[in-house]
Amino acid sequence: MDKHVDSQIFVGDVYDLAAEIGKEFEKLIDVCGADTIRELMTKVIVTLEYLESSTVVVDRLQSELYDIRAKVQQLEYEKLERAEFRSKLDQELEIIEENWRKETSHLNSLVVKLQEENKRLSAIISEKDKHAPSDCKTYLSDEELVVVQKLKELTEQHRGQLILKDKELLEKSNELEKMQLELDRLSKANKELSHRNRYLQKQLYTLVEEKSDLQANIQTRSKRNATNMLSKWQINLAVKENMDLSSVERQISWWQGPINKEPEDKLYPEKKKLGIRRFFHFLRRISVDSPVPLVPFSASHR
Repeated sequence: MDKHVDSQIFVGDVYDLAAEIGKEFEKLIDVCGADTIRELMTKVIVTLEYLESSTVVVDRLQSELYDIRAKVQQLEYEKLERAEFRSKLDQELEIIEENWRKETSHLNSLVVKLQEENKRLSAIISEKDKHAPSDCKTYLSDEELVVVQKLKELTEQHRGQLILKDKELLEKSNELEKMQLELDRLSKANKELSHRNRYLQKQLYTLVEEKSDLQANIQTRSKRNATNMLSKWQINLAVKENMDLSSVERQISWWQGPINKEPEDKLYPEKKKLGIRRFFHFLRRISVDSPVPLVPFSASHR
């Protein structure tokens, strides 16, 4: 029955402890009588019920704590994934911006060249107009027309590329902003769960300490009272009472004959009860159903 008070116990351990204590009390009742241990048994039963309730609460809190830790780990994993994704996105965005700067520089250089070419062509046309007769129409050569057309096509092509790059950069910026908002939300949720985790751990430690104190109190009371009650005079008195009771029962059975046995559900209704009291099936011998009023106690009232 000895268990380390600081070790983790479960409801099944409390029931095992109650069963062992119940057997010890049954032996004491057989030897010393019910009246001598009525008050002690009531206190021990109530204490065991407190211990049972505390164990159930601790198990529930531990389950909630495990769930919260799992959620925190999941959020941290998601946060890490999103941080990696954001880093990758930043790298891609830097590459895109670098390419865009290079293409923009190339396009600017090309525009400058085209402007210079336009100036040169304009100068050529002006020079031809000066030397041409006034009634003659000015015509561009086929080669000049091809160059002008090519310049127009290149200008339109680069303008379209610039518009497309600007649109791409805007989409990337919006996506990056959304990722930042989601990351902030996850950080806030992680902080809230961490706070709740610390609160539950503190409450769990308090309940474990109270449960350990209750278990130590039960063991101390059981050993002290069992030692104090087993005196020689009480044992002799109990033996005499048992002998007198056996003599009376034999006389009654001789006069009345065998009596039909009542159903166990009628004789022992307390067996239907669940929890700690089912281990004290011998309560029918004493009026534990009307116990001495007790003031609830806990580890803080030691």
